[in-house]
Amino acid sequence: MDKLMPQIESHIDFFLREKLPKSMPMVAMLIGDKTIGQIKEVFVSEISVLFPQLIGQYADGLLEDDRLYPMLTEKLQSAAVYSYISGTQSKLKGLFSKVKWGALVFGLIYGLLIGLIAA
Repeated sequence: MDKLMPQIESHIDFFLREKLPKSMPMVAMLIGDKTIGQIKEVFVSEISVLFPQLIGQYADGLLEDDRLYPMLTEKLQSAAVYSYISGTQSKLKGLFSKVKWGALVFGLIYGLLIGLIAA
């Protein structure tokens, strides 16, 4: 929410200073910078309370939607990412096996060298 507030404030400011005078010239003649600042403060405080509630309600509605889970499952299974990850995993298994054997051989040779030098 903190990251969104500067952008929200700029939109409110643009609305109060640009759009409102064009659509309601009489109101624009009655309010000045101080009044615009006060209105902006009220809007920003109200949005900071209202926005998290709206997002929470929207997310709850998405979770309760019975169509969402099958649709997400279908999209994930058919995605190229799924096939890429499974292909990458099989390639990495072979690489890790080679690394393990290489580390074992290196450890044996290193241990033997240290044993020979110490003796």
